[in-house]
Amino acid sequence: MNKIKQQPISLPSGESGFTIIESLLAIIVVTILMIGLAPVITLAVATRVQAKRVEWATQAAQTYIDDVRQAPGDTEDIMVTTDPKVTAPAPPNPGNLTCDARDYCTSPSTDLYCVDGDGDGECTTGSIKDMIVQAFGYPNSALANQGYRSYQLGIRVYRADAFDSSNSFTPGNPQSTWTGGTGLNPDQPPLFVTTTEIVVDDIQEFRELCDAASVTGC
Repeated sequence: MNKIKQQPISLPSGESGFTIIESLLAIIVVTILMIGLAPVITLAVATRVQAKRVEWATQAAQTYIDDVRQAPGDTEDIMVTTDPKVTAPAPPNPGNLTCDARDYCTSPSTDLYCVDGDGDGECTTGSIKDMIVQAFGYPNSALANQGYRSYQLGIRVYRADAFDSSNSFTPGNPQSTWTGGTGLNPDQPPLFVTTTEIVVDDIQEFRELCDAASVTGC
């Protein structure tokens, strides 16, 4: 007895076409969602990178302060004649950067100090971890008359990778840890700004600092 073979049931062409349309619609919806989320993801990543840079800049400032306190009299080249919090200019327009680790730069300005974040022995424009500290010293003659020898140390920290010919620096308020969409701005404010007081025990060293700053009454 021959068994009757069951013929496969073929779906109408309309039903299989509907499945393809559903797949296409799903792809389109996912694409639209990804396009909408992409700016949010990009901004979140950029903000995280910026926050990390501010953290590195804060650590660089502390490193520089520690170095200065070990030799507070070796800062004649950064002395200024007026309060640096008010009148200190921004770094000159960059174009090159010549700085050895834990030392003052020879270019573009000698008031810049290299904090080598990536450990290669120098600060370069190709590093995202290297930080450049701009420092100013201002002797306090009023306190010196009372026998208290110290100077105000003003500090601004900039990214080393911003020292190229396409950027210029501003002495304004420090950058926020939130990027705020300013990553393409050629005007680079400091990542971190602070001031601290440096005590100078040696009388002769303090007088030399006062002379370098043209401050009388020390």
